[in-house]
Amino acid sequence: MDTVKIATFFVTERAPAARFLEAFYSKKLCKEVGGVQKGKVKFEYVRIRLFRCLKRSLRQYLRKNSFGLGGVASCSNVLSERLIAEIKDLCKQNVDLFLQFADTKQGPRIDSTHAKEESTRFKTYNNKYMAEIFNHPQLRLLYLLYLELIFQEKDLTKQCSNWNMHCCEGPHSPECSEKWSRFYRMLKQEAEIHVNAKIVFTPVEPRQEMVLCS
Repeated sequence: MDTVKIATFFVTERAPAARFLEAFYSKKLCKEVGGVQKGKVKFEYVRIRLFRCLKRSLRQYLRKNSFGLGGVASCSNVLSERLIAEIKDLCKQNVDLFLQFADTKQGPRIDSTHAKEESTRFKTYNNKYMAEIFNHPQLRLLYLLYLELIFQEKDLTKQCSNWNMHCCEGPHSPECSEKWSRFYRMLKQEAEIHVNAKIVFTPVEPRQEMVLCS
């Protein structure tokens, strides 16, 4: 892999990602307005939800030998089963590493439920934590496999529910499919951005098999 030129959707600054996420919005009950209020989707929220779901699935598999779908992953098909099998094989080859990665006491402080043992290195899922994770080949591969598993789900309504964010008020359109396809590419390229310090911006064409349908 060329460490100078990497095909990326956006450069290392967070502003482009924040602008892209303006295509999505959250919903929450608000007593002040007496109903549902729309809110912005923050990139930190996306990272936290993704990694918490991944780590929870890992803990379930490593402790109970069952890699359950849930959180941001919901689709069960032949390819999903193959991806889960790959993740399981990767776990078997890297048990100690993945146990440490999935342990809430070893990750960012925001995940720690043990106040006296919380992480002192990372407050949340910041760029430094991402760099530490993605510069490890096995954790990087795990992340990419999990992303592909997540986006086997082609039902956009389920994706909205899985991520607790919305692309439209419905019904879904081809524009919605493109939003989610770009979202997938953005997350995938996180693994490239934080591995390589020097990146030249090059737009990425969507993978045909990952284009979602309404």
